[in-house]
Amino acid sequence: MKHQFTRTLLVSCLMFSGLSSIPAHSAPSDADMQALRAELAALRARVETLEKDMASGVAINPARKVAPLPGGAANSKNWKLLAKGMEPDRVTEILGEPERRKQIRKHENWYYPNGKVTFYLRRLKSFDTP
Repeated sequence: MKHQFTRTLLVSCLMFSGLSSIPAHSAPSDADMQALRAELAALRARVETLEKDMASGVAINPARKVAPLPGGAANSKNWKLLAKGMEPDRVTEILGEPERRKQIRKHENWYYPNGKVTFYLRRLKSFDTP
């Protein structure tokens, strides 16, 4: 009974996944079942990775504002929250105040004990992470 349910579920997934064009009334082949199992394993691995990243504070969607972890620039996970295009205020929220700043025309470099961020026209252009 359980095997029949699993097979039916896999067939349903196969029909919606675009992997194969199995008619609803026919049984999937072993190759189709293997393809579905491989896709299912890959999806499980992706979900597991995303859940670990979310739990550790890594920004999954840079447009979503994720709270930085304690420690500012000293916490290497906070550097993973940076995204190109950020404004200086947001970088300060994440990393804290830099030890020093250096303005070179339209570029501004911020130096931290363990890294550097570069702004161009007041937007985060690049960063060297620890």
